[in-house]
Amino acid sequence: MEAYRSFANVYDEFMDNIPYDEWGRYIHELLVKNNIADGRVAELGCGTGSITQILDSYGYTMTGIDISQDMLRIAQDKSAKNNSNITYSYESMTDFSLDKLQDACVCVCDSSNYLTEDGELMACFMAVSKNLRKDGILIMDFKTEYFYKKVLGECTIAENRDDASFIWENYYDDKDKINEYILTLFIKEDSDMFNRYVETHYQRAYSIREIKESLTYSGLKLLNIYEAFTNKKPDRHSERIYLIAKKE
Repeated sequence: MEAYRSFANVYDEFMDNIPYDEWGRYIHELLVKNNIADGRVAELGCGTGSITQILDSYGYTMTGIDISQDMLRIAQDKSAKNNSNITYSYESMTDFSLDKLQDACVCVCDSSNYLTEDGELMACFMAVSKNLRKDGILIMDFKTEYFYKKVLGECTIAENRDDASFIWENYYDDKDKINEYILTLFIKEDSDMFNRYVETHYQRAYSIREIKESLTYSGLKLLNIYEAFTNKKPDRHSERIYLIAKKE
């Protein structure tokens, strides 16, 4: 089954432990630090638009891009409810084209790790470069190989709510650096019946060397790589890192 279809309907419910406001504040601080205090910002892999909404509240003119129509539908409903003037676009982060050049592109919440095929990360960087103005900024986060191997590992996670439950099984392939998520969902629907859905997701761990190599020839210049939510360099125990690059 295509990822983020049934899961889209309960995604925000199960992600209610994510400190989106803190994440949004950190991203805003990185934007301001790199001279993007306002202007046009595109979020790649925007999902249900939680970060898009927060950056919109900081005054940016936001565009959200995603390949899941189900996630975009929920994001659009949020925007309508909040009277937000956000544009959403059904496009791939490896091949998107916006009407206007952006001051910044943002790709967070490990959306980049969904680029699992060889060459996809480079294609994403090139698409970003094409859609950024000169001196525009890219902010992108990545879950690290350490996270997949040592933190997530081969574990199974389960959670039960009144109207939905899930079982989340993880299998990491050390050779291909691919983490396979098998997500089994039980969602209450009509007549108080629970329907069962299964989705399979794949994420790839990228080393810093691979990230730097993928930037080559993209038109983007690496500025910094930070351990997530800090201004420090990552180390071998970092679970998430942030890339900052500029359009040359």
